[in-house]
Amino acid sequence: YMSKDITSLTRSYNYSQTIVKSIGKHFASGLIVEGSSSTYENYNLDISAGPGIEYNVFPYEEANEHQFRMRYTVLVEYADYSDTTIFDKKQEILFKNQFGMGFAINQQWGSIGSYVWGSAFWHDFSENSIGNYTHLSLNLFKGFQLTLGGSVRFVHNQRNLVKAEASMQDVLLRNREMPTEFSYNLNIGFNYTFGSLYNNIVNIRFDD
Repeated sequence: YMSKDITSLTRSYNYSQTIVKSIGKHFASGLIVEGSSSTYENYNLDISAGPGIEYNVFPYEEANEHQFRMRYTVLVEYADYSDTTIFDKKQEILFKNQFGMGFAINQQWGSIGSYVWGSAFWHDFSENSIGNYTHLSLNLFKGFQLTLGGSVRFVHNQRNLVKAEASMQDVLLRNREMPTEFSYNLNIGFNYTFGSLYNNIVNIRFDD
């Protein structure tokens, strides 16, 4: 038999910027700009931008102890695809709604949190995606944490899929995104933090 070396190369770039303004103790407004390019996802360029509003049941000043936040965002998306999609598109402009809701509780033993998000296109709400990420962090000793997490996502909005049939090499080497209605991820990790008590103080507004 004969064998040959196969080289598989995918490239991706991502950018995200959020400008946030506090509106009292419970509300915040924001402007979100996101950009990406991915050979795997069939994007030469994908840019989204739009305003959002967030509400925290607890005052933001108590975020280090607990938080329960809800967010709604309206985005305009420009997509420039590398190859023609299953909808016979090479470029398109889309409008979409995004909603997120999550809670987090921090105690001496550690923290637990969960975040649910969803999105749908204005022109067809059946083209949607919804997911959840949940994590548990345990303080084993000062500064050292064990973190367990997992996510699940239901997918019905893969407008970026390439129309042409995938080759066996594309499937085996995961060179491009395949049709799916479900995905999941599990992770475990360790964190060690040292230094000043104030090193990890962050603005949690519009933070996933």
